[in-house]
Amino acid sequence: MTNENDWIKGEGYRKKVLYDEGDLSSEGVRIQYVEVDAGDRVSPHYHKAQTEVYNVQRGKAILGIDDVDYEV
Repeated sequence: MTNENDWIKGEGYRKKVLYDEGDLSSEGVRIQYVEVDAGDRVSPHYHKAQTEVYNVQRGKAILGIDDVDYEV
């Protein structure tokens, strides 16, 4: 599905940009695929102007929004 060289490694995750603002003709917009392995954790962070959509493929995940944790 993906080429290993296309992945960008982060702390607790890896991501691949599928479409960037040039592809979408929309400044500051991108669509990316992010993988988090079982047991890994992504540090709390904040996006001033971004929407994230999550799709949990297997198992459970804990998503923290503001000061509330949600199990999905």
